[in-house]
Amino acid sequence: MMDWWDWESVEKLTKVYNLAQVLLLVSIVGSLIATFAIWKIGNRVDELSQERIEAAEAIAKKTREELAEAREKQVVAERALRAKIAGIESSAEEIRGQTEKIAEQGRPRVLTEAQHKTLVGVLKRYPAQKISMVELGDPEAGAYAKNLTKAIVAAGWRVEIAWAGMLIPPRYGIVCEVVDPGNLPVAAQAIRDAFSEAGIPISIEGGSRSQINLIVGLKPK
Repeated sequence: MMDWWDWESVEKLTKVYNLAQVLLLVSIVGSLIATFAIWKIGNRVDELSQERIEAAEAIAKKTREELAEAREKQVVAERALRAKIAGIESSAEEIRGQTEKIAEQGRPRVLTEAQHKTLVGVLKRYPAQKISMVELGDPEAGAYAKNLTKAIVAAGWRVEIAWAGMLIPPRYGIVCEVVDPGNLPVAAQAIRDAFSEAGIPISIEGGSRSQINLIVGLKPK
């Protein structure tokens, strides 16, 4: 060993020197290679990390867009559902109205106790009046006419009954016929006021030749 590392031998020292230079060169080259590898690998790691970040952001963006689209579809679906429900409720309400109207048409007219009292109270202000009551053969109209006659008679009025199987053309509702609708006699005014106060629809028409005719027609449709 001491023979190889001989400080007195130029040849041996030159060989050691050259070897050291080679080793130094190799280490420098290795350091450069390592440095380049570290730089290259670092850049690649950064690129891969950036790609992953971009991929994650793209996925997040797509997810947000899909979520927004899903929410928009949900809003549209909810609006459509509300509109459908509103349509169903409207149809149901219309059906209920039609059902009630049909049921109302099927129910006979009734003179309530309050209406009876109102008619009597108003008509009593005009005592000793006389009218003609037309009663139809229709069961509903005839029964209603009889109840109205009772109230009028209870007010002290005279009522002459005129029976009629049917009228042609048919008459609907309650009609008070007078000679001149523009110049109502006291009895006609009293009938009009009493029925109005009792909430009973009545119309005044011309047609009577001499006396006041109260016609209880068919129930209005």
